[in-house]
Amino acid sequence: MNKKNKNKLWIFTELFYPEETSTSLILLQIANKLSEKYYVNVITGSPVYFTDKNGKPVEKPNTDINIKKIVYKYINKDDLLKRTKRALYLSFMMMKEIYQNVLPGQSILAVTNPPNLIVLIAILKKVKHFKFCILVHDVFPENSIAAKIFKNNKNLFYILLKYIYDIAYRQADIIITCGRDMNEYIEKKVRKNSKAIVKCITNWADIERIYPLPQQVMQEKIILKYAGNFGRVQGLKKLFDIISEVNNQKLLFIFQGSGAIKKELEEIIIAKKIKNIKILGSYSRSDENKILNDCNIGVVSLDEQMEGFGVPSKVYNIMAAGKPVLYIGSKRSEVSRMINENGIGYSFLFSQSIEIINFLNNISDDKKWKFIRMGTKSRKIAETKYSQKESLKKFMDIL
Repeated sequence: MNKKNKNKLWIFTELFYPEETSTSLILLQIANKLSEKYYVNVITGSPVYFTDKNGKPVEKPNTDINIKKIVYKYINKDDLLKRTKRALYLSFMMMKEIYQNVLPGQSILAVTNPPNLIVLIAILKKVKHFKFCILVHDVFPENSIAAKIFKNNKNLFYILLKYIYDIAYRQADIIITCGRDMNEYIEKKVRKNSKAIVKCITNWADIERIYPLPQQVMQEKIILKYAGNFGRVQGLKKLFDIISEVNNQKLLFIFQGSGAIKKELEEIIIAKKIKNIKILGSYSRSDENKILNDCNIGVVSLDEQMEGFGVPSKVYNIMAAGKPVLYIGSKRSEVSRMINENGIGYSFLFSQSIEIINFLNNISDDKKWKFIRMGTKSRKIAETKYSQKESLKKFMDIL
């Protein structure tokens, strides 16, 4: 596009380059692509998550992208109260940026982190008359039930929050979801008095950076690996309880990463004297290919109460690494549908604990070749159905 014909696009996101989280990298790739069409301005928070200061970034912003960071003192990202305070501060500072700088007719792409910002932008839209697009990575406050912030959806404060957020979502012109279950939920959420376009654009596999490495078929253990965030909504404590009942000596479960409940998981291992689980620390993006390849099966989990409220982006790079996927979560979730439709792994409900234990106890050395064949198919699906190129083209078309 001719540079002089470009309009401004404002991207508001809590996480962005040089953060190394999945959300940050996804938003960076979206911003880089959209800079072909717009003058892109990114308003983001100062880094709080792990960054590989000694390694090379896997990708950098295009030179014509303008980035402004809202400085906030460093916090412990696993402290819920401090994270909430930071999110509120960022939301109001971003609101100030919008009020002072965004002109009528310009476009805003806002991610659902920080969550409070969606409501503030919806209010400002009535005054500033900009085009409002929401990129849904998490659905708040609904996801707060799975995170145990609220016990259930009968809480009066929860009901009030949901009412406010439902109205805010209906002010959007475009809502982009990252999974079919999420898309179905959001369509119901905004159905009343809304003209919003709701479209599903899945996250993608980084097929150039993540690729299969030669496997050690003769290795002693069969390794199942979970790599990523140890958060409150992944159902990891329930998963640890299930694994503690597995007596297959050939299996080793590796959980690598960091997060709010890491200490609790370590305490479960000690209390239950679990010998088949190993917890390892954080890793950089530059090491991700090796980390994902160092297993026979990639593990993904999400609390069943998160159906429609989130999609674990880690699954796409597991596929890119040529690994089958073991998923524990809702059967209607995007990940479960993808596994079953393409025959690239195994899907269970958390309530199917007996079936999970039997499945794991029956894994033996003679299954390794089956996993390799399934992983080859997984890689092919990542290349053909979940490529970065195709997903980013959809962003260009709709925005």
